[in-house]
Amino acid sequence: MIVSTTVLLVAASVSNIVSKFNSRIADSYIALAIGIIIAYIPILNAWVAPFHTEVFMIGVVAPLLYIEGQTTSLSSVKSELGSIIGVTVTLAVVTAIMTGFVVNLATTAAISLPIAFLMASIATPTDATASESVRVGLEMPQGVEKMLKMESLFNDATGIVLLNGTLLWATAGQLNVGGSINEFIIAAVGGAFLGIVAAITLISFRQGLSRTNMDSTSAQNLIFIMTPFIVYFLAEELHVSGVIAVVCAGLLQNNEGQRSRFVNPRQFHNGLQLAD
Repeated sequence: MIVSTTVLLVAASVSNIVSKFNSRIADSYIALAIGIIIAYIPILNAWVAPFHTEVFMIGVVAPLLYIEGQTTSLSSVKSELGSIIGVTVTLAVVTAIMTGFVVNLATTAAISLPIAFLMASIATPTDATASESVRVGLEMPQGVEKMLKMESLFNDATGIVLLNGTLLWATAGQLNVGGSINEFIIAAVGGAFLGIVAAITLISFRQGLSRTNMDSTSAQNLIFIMTPFIVYFLAEELHVSGVIAVVCAGLLQNNEGQRSRFVNPRQFHNGLQLAD
């Protein structure tokens, strides 16, 4: 794992260096190209550990979404909540359905309808980090950019439910629409509730430390770093959406940071540095 991590970190560093010399190509495309090169070099490919979904989700996705949530204003999410739900749920589901039928018809049924819907559910959700990287050098309307960022924070839950439902359809031959809807409601509401409760608990603990006479900066920084991992792990153990839990925790962290920026400016500055 140490060797694999080292190879990937070096590859990421090389990708960042190369991207500085060509600002017209998005960083993500350069990173993909370097990843493909590593895959075709046998000795380097052998050093990289096999891909594990759980490790990727808790080690990469959880902290990234937490940081994206932390850099997003909670008041903005509240004011655009109706639009976010419409884009995150309605648009994602409609797009997946239309894409599934198009793929099935375009391949003259060579790809069965369940497999077509499975492929569509994988491709439907957008990603906050990916959307920012591919628009490098492009100008987007501010409203569209803002909505895309906020929508991409939450629609992974829709994508996961769609993926589970279509995977069951493809493997077992049955499509349980009612069960998928119930699963989505439980995952979304439960994830949001857990993320809020966990964030309030951890924020209260950190605030308690800051009121003591001891220098608790290191402890608070450690809690800040561990928050997305703890929240995501608890959510997955309780079978609710870890993605939504982490995003909600990040949003509350942003709200708390804005309110306490003048009360504890040092900790606020440290939080910004850690997020960067």
